Amino acid sequence: MHQPGGYRSPYGLQARMWKMACKDAWETLDKFWLAIAEEMKPLVYRKNKWNPEMKHYANWLLFRSRRIAALYARQTPIPEKISISSKERSVVAKILGMEIRKRVKCLPRTHMARSACFDANMYSVVQTNKGNQVICLMGLSPYKRISVPLVGYTSLSGNIRLVMEKDSQTFEIHTVYNLTPTTTLQEEKAGIDIGQSEVFTDNKGSRYGKGFGAFLEQASKVELTKSRRRQKLHSLRKKAFGKGDKAKARRIKVNNLGYKKLNRRRKRNRAECERQLNTAFNTFLKVRQLTSIAQEKLDFRGKEQ
Repeated sequence: MHQPGGYRSPYGLQARMWKMACKDAWETLDKFWLAIAEEMKPLVYRKNKWNPEMKHYANWLLFRSRRIAALYARQTPIPEKISISSKERSVVAKILGMEIRKRVKCLPRTHMARSACFDANMYSVVQTNKGNQVICLMGLSPYKRISVPLVGYTSLSGNIRLVMEKDSQTFEIHTVYNLTPTTTLQEEKAGIDIGQSEVFTDNKGSRYGKGFGAFLEQASKVELTKSRRRQKLHSLRKKAFGKGDKAKARRIKVNNLGYKKLNRRRKRNRAECERQLNTAFNTFLKVRQLTSIAQEKLDFRGKEQ
């Protein structure tokens, strides 16, 4: 939406707010295309029939996100400092574009707006007389900030992200802290094997996260039981609709087919999985003090022999 005085957001956002939204969207797309590029680099390395100029051109294409996006759109970017024929350039661009389109089912998009990014000038943190912290966020009205009380006490600086939790209807503030350098590790290399009854087993036979398999089994049984019961309720609701009893169908949907408890249970299970995984790896790193870790990977790709 353009006005004589310049751009105006149709949603009433202030200038700094919509600029941050555009920057956030660009960074999301940039990371998306660069992640695709990381998957494509081994493919370039395995192309033995390509000459050095073709591989140089392929790596040049995968170096910038805008070039990867151009390949996805069936375009052929032309380099200025790489001596390559038009035929070879077309072959490389065609193969890479085809591989990219195989991996990209859909472009990233926001299905539910639950987060917003704020720079250092869009918020301020003040301390109340009771010792609590309050963050004052930029709103839609100029010079009128929204005060949000914080739980706990911490230092906030730089860019932050405000994220709303769907279930609890509370907000989280995500920020970045500098990591302290760790001491240099001296022990030999080690290998791990991901298991089912435990998180993994190292090359010395030590098992980490022994209760992980039992937890997954119990969570799977509960999820299966709940899903079967919900399926029966879906069937009853469908029969009620077929008989014209819309009131009964509505009651079943409102009282028995909600998603609040379901989402809370899945969120708890996901958090418990992450906790056990992190605990296992932290214990492993504390005990072994390794410089590098090797993992067995058995997902072979290629033609069957």
